Amino acid sequence: MSETQRLDKWLWQARFYKTRGLAQRMCTTGKIRINSQRIRKAHHALKSGDILTIPQGSRIRVVRILAMPE
Repeated sequence: MSETQRLDKWLWQARFYKTRGLAQRMCTTGKIRINSQRIRKAHHALKSGDILTIPQGSRIRVVRILAMPE
C-alpha cells in the first residue's frame, strides 16, 4: 500500500470529480486546498491525515483523508 498519492488521481478515484482531467483542472486553477494551503499542482502528494477543501458546484466539501486506497 502506498503512503502517498497524486492529488488529481485521488480526487478522481474517490469520485469527487467525474474525470481525472476535470480533477487536474480544478487543481491547477487553485480551487483545491490541502491543510488550508491553496494547491496549484495536480501532482501534489496526498497522505493520510491531510484535510482537503474541495468546491463542488454550490457546495464546499471538507474531507479528512483517513487512509490511502490500495
